Amino acid sequence: MLSRSFYVCYSASKRSFVNLVKFIHSESSYPLIQNNEYNNISSSIAKKVGVNIYKQELNPICILKKTILSYFLNKYDHEFSVYEDFSPIVTTKQAFDDILIPKDHVSRRKSDSYYVDATHVLRPHTSAHQVEVLQQNVNSFIVVGDVYRRDEVNKTHSPAFTQMEIVRVLERNSSSDVIINDMKGVVEGLIKYLLGNVEHRWVDAYFPFTNPSLEVEVMYNQKWMELLGSGVIENQVMANAGRPKDCGWALGIGLERLAMSLFQIPDIRLFWSTDPRFLNQFKSVKDGLKPGEAIPVFQPLSKYPACYKDISFYLPANMTPEQFAYNDMYEIVRDESNELVESIDLIDSFFNKKTQKQSLCYRISYRSHTRNLLNSEIDQIQMQIRASLASKLHVELRFCVC
Repeated sequence: MLSRSFYVCYSASKRSFVNLVKFIHSESSYPLIQNNEYNNISSSIAKKVGVNIYKQELNPICILKKTILSYFLNKYDHEFSVYEDFSPIVTTKQAFDDILIPKDHVSRRKSDSYYVDATHVLRPHTSAHQVEVLQQNVNSFIVVGDVYRRDEVNKTHSPAFTQMEIVRVLERNSSSDVIINDMKGVVEGLIKYLLGNVEHRWVDAYFPFTNPSLEVEVMYNQKWMELLGSGVIENQVMANAGRPKDCGWALGIGLERLAMSLFQIPDIRLFWSTDPRFLNQFKSVKDGLKPGEAIPVFQPLSKYPACYKDISFYLPANMTPEQFAYNDMYEIVRDESNELVESIDLIDSFFNKKTQKQSLCYRISYRSHTRNLLNSEIDQIQMQIRASLASKLHVELRFCVC
């Protein structure tokens, strides 16, 4: 699986696709949800497209973006061009082929990516724009954008999150060592700018589009935290951009998890909040964090209790737990609950020898950050989830625990 931290945007060329983008950015409903065999975009995901929390002044994601941009633009005297407005819809060629993701890679599957149709997806990483920008003969650039990946439901995972991609092309014929040393100098300067004199380490990694590839981990709050993925751009990627003789490096940063650590925000759903009680907590640093400056620590809006509900079902005959479409289940829960679910945890699994069926039992944790949830309200949502699981995933519901 490709690292969350390493992933870029899209300029449409076909008229039909231009029209699609125009619809997406109009006030009408999103045409992201289409009646074709490839489309797997739910209403809860469609609602997030175009929100662009990385542009909302008081949002911690925007603040962190400004902080990172400040480092690059000031230290490197505006060497880096910045792109923030690419469409989140990209071609499968951009998302996968251009950056050498294998045909059989799991990230291409409908279980992992959001397909608009057979040839377009919601970008699963910002690296999707790397070739596009390199084709314009831009040598140093930063791409910021929302990315979409089907994922589990818990406090640290979201199907929509924000990435920053940084690319730098060096002099032709630069050795791999020269490229890596340049990249390490940039990254270590960024670490000091963001976090001060913290311990860090470089870890060997694998990404299809860089070789060698490295991840950077920092010691923060007394534990190792993955900060970013990076590496020397593969020669074939440069060739795909029409620049076979050029060389350079690329790195990618996922902003949500870093922001959760910096601002001590416990739930990734909060970044989508428009509640002034949340956003105003970060007003003092709205222009970006400064080295040595105190970072505002998130104060809970109120301590509303969680509401727990269990759901149990048998898988279809001859289906193993490994074959079950977990991400489809998570998508159903998100859609039916209107983002009220904090986490979903598997609490029991057994094989019934008598019926020759596999049983799974999940505990769903509901919690709102703005109000108390009524048991009757959650019971209704739970019944809708049960019905959708049965009709869409063809599972056999067991007893109802409400």
